[in-house]
Amino acid sequence: MISPDIAAIGGATCGVGVVLAIRAIVPHKWSLSELANPNFDKWEASEAGAIKDVARGQFHTIMFNYLERSPEKAASFKADTDLLGIDQGDFFAKMLTNVIMAVVVAIILGGLLVNYKVPIIAIPILAAGGGLLMVADAFKKLRKDAEIEREAFHRSLTLFLLLVSQAMRASEGAASAFTRVGRAVPARHFQMINSAVVNGQINQVQLWDVIEEMAERYKLEDLPDLALTMRLAVTQNARVGLTLLDKAVSMRNGDLLEAERRATLRADKLSSNVLITATSFIVFIMFPVVYTMTHSITVF
Repeated sequence: MISPDIAAIGGATCGVGVVLAIRAIVPHKWSLSELANPNFDKWEASEAGAIKDVARGQFHTIMFNYLERSPEKAASFKADTDLLGIDQGDFFAKMLTNVIMAVVVAIILGGLLVNYKVPIIAIPILAAGGGLLMVADAFKKLRKDAEIEREAFHRSLTLFLLLVSQAMRASEGAASAFTRVGRAVPARHFQMINSAVVNGQINQVQLWDVIEEMAERYKLEDLPDLALTMRLAVTQNARVGLTLLDKAVSMRNGDLLEAERRATLRADKLSSNVLITATSFIVFIMFPVVYTMTHSITVF
């Protein structure tokens, strides 16, 4: 039976957690008149919103300081957020909300466990563990989403180069072919390339240098090779269109080989699972049945 004190602590903690979570999600104060006649352009930040912004700022500072301790982690984090189009402030705000919810749940759970003779030190341990778990999970999910996005960019780049090589057959220059294809296809990755190329033209930057900058910014493994290929093609007076076509065909063939390898691995894994299931069926179901039937016939 839960004691009234523990129940009161749990209820109060839960209420505070819900309020904090709501305040972390809702950025402005709602009045009755605004609820009746909502005008989203005229909302004003309340004192609670200012406190919330300060808390977010402090949390952002802590996380940025943590990332800056490792330049590699900081560069990887920036590349992942830029590639996914995620605002770093929004990312940390969502992480803070999850941390608050995890800490609240951990405190409630710890309060319930104390009633069952668990040491009270379990409460801060659970709270700290829950918060750290949410932080680690947010970074892990970001890295996973970024890897998926990089694979999608690789596939888009293959198609992009095929289209560019076709456009260059009409005696178009490489830069104009890049922008033409980027404008013609309303795909996100195509637009990213087009935007970078247009900015490079405005700043009078060579196309291969633009590609290298994209590779550095988004940590894309395919672009450095593409930039080097284009640089060599231009310096050696080779036909850039045919060079890009060969590069696209090479990337597509690599994708086919990788798809075949993954399919083989999945088939091997499926075969292993079927073998394990069949073995388990024989050992844990058929063997007892056969043994029981044999023993019954012997006794009879």
